[in-house]
Amino acid sequence: MPNDRKIKLLKIFEERFKKIKKLPDSQSQFIIGDDAARVYIRYSKVHPGGRTFFGLRKVDLQQLEGHNSFICFLLDDNSPPVFVPYSDFEELFII
Repeated sequence: MPNDRKIKLLKIFEERFKKIKKLPDSQSQFIIGDDAARVYIRYSKVHPGGRTFFGLRKVDLQQLEGHNSFICFLLDDNSPPVFVPYSDFEELFII
């Protein structure tokens, strides 16, 4: 079942940028506009003790390389999404 927070965020993207498209073979990556940006949306529940977990797939990270890309972290506690520019951490992800 799709995540409600993700659906709401995608609706906001559509309202602001008109054109969004899911990247092939991904349920979490989206192209905004005419490849103006790519967004990788990750979601976590807030677990006891305030802990969270966001799994990042290597194949998904590779699709962000060379593009204006962001990783978006969503929580189930109604806090605002956190957008991290992929380029700020790209060196850490390249293996």
